[in-house]
Amino acid sequence: MQNLLLTVRFMELPVMHQPYRRIVKKNGQCDLRYIGETGRRSRFWKDPFNTFLDAPWPLHLLILVSIVVGICLFFAVMWWLIAVYHGDTNLTNNENCNLSCIEECNLTCVGCVHSFSSAFLFSLETQTTIGYGLRVVHDHCTAGIILLLIQSIMGMITHSVLVGCIYAKISRPEKRARTIQFSKYAIIALREGQLCLMYRIGDICCSNGIVGSNVTAKYIKRSTTEEGEIILLHQTKFPVQVDSAGKTPFLTSPLAILVYHTIDEKSPLYNVSREDLSREEFEIVVILEGTFETTGQPFQARRSYLPSEIYWGYNFLPIISLSSSGYGYEIDFSRPFLLPFEEKKVGKKKK
Repeated sequence: MQNLLLTVRFMELPVMHQPYRRIVKKNGQCDLRYIGETGRRSRFWKDPFNTFLDAPWPLHLLILVSIVVGICLFFAVMWWLIAVYHGDTNLTNNENCNLSCIEECNLTCVGCVHSFSSAFLFSLETQTTIGYGLRVVHDHCTAGIILLLIQSIMGMITHSVLVGCIYAKISRPEKRARTIQFSKYAIIALREGQLCLMYRIGDICCSNGIVGSNVTAKYIKRSTTEEGEIILLHQTKFPVQVDSAGKTPFLTSPLAILVYHTIDEKSPLYNVSREDLSREEFEIVVILEGTFETTGQPFQARRSYLPSEIYWGYNFLPIISLSSSGYGYEIDFSRPFLLPFEEKKVGKKKK
């Protein structure tokens, strides 16, 4: 009875037809934004480190500098309070601090700290382990020794986190993944006597190879269940392969590979003809995963193709050729890649 009521409610909802919107942009980013409780503020408290790394460089550096300066200011206040409490700021000779004054001024705790600016300099010297020698802590000042120990440890931790955050942001795999280029268009043409959808992947980096590469694809389209529920992003299996190597090709740098999907009875494109292609509303998300040989970091590069970006009856021009020097191979990414097929070679709509 509940299923029947649920079905009726789904059927009573007004369905407004809207054009399909791309879920994966051409640069590989997902076209999604957070609203409500899952916004950026909520995401920060759940995963602060990755949210921090996702911040743009100006904000990233501003936060790091603010943390370092904030810690220095906090300990400067502590040093100033210790100096005031022990009366070191009331000594007149302390204002003309020099190396000989350290033993002659009869300081009880902190030497050469006669103002808040000098306390801040002492805090900065302690945290960065500079130690110019003028501002010192007396060996009989227990509070100064404990505070010096705490700030030294905090300084080492802060600098370690600072270097780690900058390195983590610089070496993120997504930066290297930008050198993975997908063809601007996909094509549908004959290959080995079968109608196939094909696209090309190239790596324009010349020094960092890719190991353990894996190519996959998903067919995404709006669909409606038997109960009347509308699924905006329904994913369907879309098997792809590279020649006879399956979905795990050999991909070194620089190199371009041709990935294709066979349009057979199991393919979502089986009943789509050349005339129907322009009226279809779907998205094919193509994915390349692997590990960079130099850094050992895994990565994922993505792109998607809409029906308007699929050319029927074209083929890719070869861009790999024998080297003119007599050994090895050459690759030319600047060559035009689309070559029209003859009309008689293009497969027709399958029944």
